[in-house]
Amino acid sequence: MFKSFARRLMAGYLIVILITLMVLSLMLAYLFQDYYYKAKTELIVNQGKELSDAINSYLKNEIDLETLSKIMEDAEHQLNAGIIFFDRNGELYKKFHSYEHLISDDSFTDEEWNRVLNNEIIIKKYRNLTFFNDEVLSVAIPISDGSLIVGALSIHSLIYDIQNSMRQVLKFIIVAGLIAMSIAVFLTYLFSKRVTKPITQMNIAAMKLVKKKEVERVNDEGDDEVAQLAKTFNYMAEEIIKSEQIKRDFIANVSHELRTPITFISGVFQGIVDNKITEITELKKFAYIGLDKIANMSRLIQDLLDLSRIEAKSFELQKTKIDLNETIRRILAHIEPKLTEKQIELQVFIPDQSLWIYADSFRIEQVLNNLLENAIKYTPQNGMIQIKEFYLDNKVKVEITDNGKGISEADLPFVFERFYKADKARTPGTSGTGLGLAIVKSIVEAHGGEVSVKSKLNHGSTFSFTLPIWKNLTGN
Repeated sequence: MFKSFARRLMAGYLIVILITLMVLSLMLAYLFQDYYYKAKTELIVNQGKELSDAINSYLKNEIDLETLSKIMEDAEHQLNAGIIFFDRNGELYKKFHSYEHLISDDSFTDEEWNRVLNNEIIIKKYRNLTFFNDEVLSVAIPISDGSLIVGALSIHSLIYDIQNSMRQVLKFIIVAGLIAMSIAVFLTYLFSKRVTKPITQMNIAAMKLVKKKEVERVNDEGDDEVAQLAKTFNYMAEEIIKSEQIKRDFIANVSHELRTPITFISGVFQGIVDNKITEITELKKFAYIGLDKIANMSRLIQDLLDLSRIEAKSFELQKTKIDLNETIRRILAHIEPKLTEKQIELQVFIPDQSLWIYADSFRIEQVLNNLLENAIKYTPQNGMIQIKEFYLDNKVKVEITDNGKGISEADLPFVFERFYKADKARTPGTSGTGLGLAIVKSIVEAHGGEVSVKSKLNHGSTFSFTLPIWKNLTGN
């Protein structure tokens, strides 16, 4: 019944509203009853004091019995009460008969009468068992002549008028509560639908994403938690689609990289089998080319293995104290033939003295080699590459700048993602799997450093990374 989140939400709100209405109804009923009871009591006490003065006048022969009886009967009708007059000794002096059925002989105890005769007003409630078990409000008031107590007056009034008023109040509260509940049900339904609509949309969009690999954006307007969740969902969906596209590009790139050497090697062997390649010179030439193709495949496989280990966090850094500047010079010497081949000018701005870092020598060489190979790949013939080194507090920053084709603003945020290739057209000489920069980022971050890129299309690129320095610049 309550499997739906909207129904559970609505049920929760309705329960809270119902409990609130019940508590408010009970509080209002109590307050109204207390108010009516106090008002009735105050009216009886004030009327009783006036009757006490009238009885005192009768005892002084200022008015006759007939006048007193008329005053008492009017008061009985007004208060809906029975009235008794006692003398100083507590003996019944006069009982007025209009509401005699309300009067009980044990309305007040002896102790209470003694308190009345000591000039104290007594107020109490009890049930009249002889008359439909109704509640009666009884008030005992002393009759005084100056400082002398000459008797007492007791007034016994039914309080069904209070009960009738309370019934009317309760009816009003119930009707108002039902109206409020109806409005609350309607508003809660609208609110729950408004809250759950984005969640329902996200569920539908998620199913489409899983089944059809389609992105359907959900409404993420607003600043509340649901809107934030919708924004996160939209971002996640877009990232999933981008990831899928990157993987598809990766498969296409790997297929291309593997198909080319395999096709070449297969063609060579087929030529040998068909006796089309028989000369030793030709065999050696094709063997060298084949070895180069195999080396490329081996490098591709090694990149895949490295990336797999990095993602699985199963590789350990073999850190030692190494000279970063010497490492840079060694890598530059290694790539010099490639620079010469493309007639690229290399500008090096690093100090002569040693710069010690605590790092994995092989992995740092891999970082430098990947970044420089990448720069050479995208730098045009007769281009220029710069390598600079800066000190930043307790870190060193290395920058590698080329004047190649640059990277578009749209591709820039993704260049360090695995499988990503900014050059979708496979410009000649720029083939690759899109793994090198992802490996660079993972290695640098594993050393506690950071990697970044600045680029503008057709204006070259600058890749940089930072690494912690070993103790101080001198290595001591």
